[in-house]
Amino acid sequence: MVLKKGIYKGNEKPREVEALQCNICKRKVAILGCVLGQNKTTCEQREKCAIIKSSFGNLYLFDELSCTSELNCGKMRAADSESYLTFEYTCCETDFCN
Repeated sequence: MVLKKGIYKGNEKPREVEALQCNICKRKVAILGCVLGQNKTTCEQREKCAIIKSSFGNLYLFDELSCTSELNCGKMRAADSESYLTFEYTCCETDFCN
């Protein structure tokens, strides 16, 4: 965890909050590992580390590693209403857990 300045109001004193650190990879393929965009990042407030599984129908394509809104965690989302392309979000809450 890294410390970041927290949000505060009025005459409250600024406080530091712990910020989650996560791996980044735009394309991670099972056998090869990360093949595009490998890095590390610090998430914003209300974000968690995520592994996002991309599939076309029942065909697994690749994973993406990143930070995501905690609202996405545990969800499967479609690219659009007419596509078979889906993204399944699995989240975790410790540094570099993805």
